[in-house]
Amino acid sequence: MSLELHGDGAGSTRLVFVQGDFATEGRRALHDEGWTQGFDKLEGLLRRQ
Repeated sequence: MSLELHGDGAGSTRLVFVQGDFATEGRRALHDEGWTQGFDKLEGLLRRQ
């Protein structure tokens, strides 16, 4: 897993998240669903600030 944060100089930050080498497609799908839900929740929290 790697995580990168890139500032754009205008106050925004771009997040690049990469995870790989899963044993099965099912495991990949579970990770995808979990991370997507987590990032969606984080986005909601940050927008309320």
